[in-house]
Amino acid sequence: MTIETQINKVLNDFRNSGNQLTPDEFKRIFCKELKKAGVTHGDCEKVTKYSARLSENYQKLIKSYGVKDEDEFFQFLLSQVNRLNPAETEAFISSQMSLIAKILKSVTLLKNKEATNLAKTTLDRVENYKNLESLANLKQKWDEFAGGYSDAFLDTLAQYGNIRRTSLDLIVEDIKIAFDKLEFNTEELAFLFADALKPSIAKAMDDEIKVFISTLISDPKILKLRKTQKEIKSLVSKRIFLDNKEVRANLAEIDRIVDKFSKKLLYISESNIGSSKKLGTLKTIIKDMKVTDDSFDNVKSKLITLVEAIDLELKDTSESAKDDAEIVGLKSKIKSLEKQLEEAKEEALIDQLTKVANRKSLDEEMARLEEYYFRFGDDYSIIFFDIDKFKNINDTFGHLAGDTVLASFAIILKKLSREIDTVGRWGGEEFIVILNKTSLDDSVRFANKIRQSVEKTKFVYKDVRIPVTISAGVANRKEEKSLKDFIKLSDT
Repeated sequence: MTIETQINKVLNDFRNSGNQLTPDEFKRIFCKELKKAGVTHGDCEKVTKYSARLSENYQKLIKSYGVKDEDEFFQFLLSQVNRLNPAETEAFISSQMSLIAKILKSVTLLKNKEATNLAKTTLDRVENYKNLESLANLKQKWDEFAGGYSDAFLDTLAQYGNIRRTSLDLIVEDIKIAFDKLEFNTEELAFLFADALKPSIAKAMDDEIKVFISTLISDPKILKLRKTQKEIKSLVSKRIFLDNKEVRANLAEIDRIVDKFSKKLLYISESNIGSSKKLGTLKTIIKDMKVTDDSFDNVKSKLITLVEAIDLELKDTSESAKDDAEIVGLKSKIKSLEKQLEEAKEEALIDQLTKVANRKSLDEEMARLEEYYFRFGDDYSIIFFDIDKFKNINDTFGHLAGDTVLASFAIILKKLSREIDTVGRWGGEEFIVILNKTSLDDSVRFANKIRQSVEKTKFVYKDVRIPVTISAGVANRKEEKSLKDFIKLSDT
């Protein structure tokens, strides 16, 4: 068997085994296979060659210790220089490797991703590959890690007081102490949450909300429990749902009455029934109606009165209407009334096209946050979003395409906002996001996140893609003197 054949055999064995091929490992297997085949080679006889240059006593010691390769040979020489016997040297090195392995395992338990990964890699090399070059590379990486490591990320903990940074357990202990020292008036907060949970439109309070408010007022300390915080979130959503449900029901009832009223008026117009004298009653009732200042119940009551008055006129009147001017005036007033009713619908909290908060709802939310800002110092930010060249979109693709863009943009805002944020349509193509307890820097990051999302989104109407970009203005309440200046800054 030739040397070349033996080399190929060793290489094939390594490929099949899947083990890592290193120069030292190749030489060890190569020499072992040559010895089996009864073949000698200079590279495999170096221990014999070097031993022959030593004294007879050293040659006997080398033979008795069973030195097999160059590493063991130089280990033997070092042990002699250090006046240790090879067995002690081997035990010492083994003990060192065991200690290193334990240190590395301990490092993997620390909460530092980079150090943990580096420790696992080093541990694998120490336990499985006795390769000096590989260990030297790892040593360099450890030097780089130690030189570049910084605990500056712990600086943010300074806001909680004097936090000791020497160990993780001390950091956790000091943070816990800092949070325990935080004080807030749970009784006052309990009443605030109770008011927030009471329905603003719905006529009756849900039983679950009623029980929770009673429990909260009697024991305000439960506000500190995470379970209570989750329950408040859930009940606020339920309260909003019930209010919206009541709004929809009221609007549906008003729509039904208006429809009945319109049909009766149409009948009068087509049949020419009535006279200026007898239509006077209807005219007076319509003039006296003020829809925008009334509640849903009052509006409904007045509409019912108007319908009943029409019924009465229809019963008492049998001759043809002669005064067309009165009919025209009545129709004009009805149209005005319908317009007021439409305006009353818009007074609801939701923008009908985009399904986000409307202008009135945004004003109420900012008024609420403004009160909290002055009472408790709760900061907040607002972002004005404006769809660029929206008029061009309407002119080029049509108003329905523009409505699709508005609704799609509102979906993006709602999707990327938090539950505690408020998303609304300020008017036209302008939208607002109110970010509760959010700094200016974080608000700018959120605005950029929305802008990037819009850039990646394909706005399509009737298989035609519509190019859409946005602009944004960001303002933080603490940095402005008044709410007016605050809004003005964010809208520039």
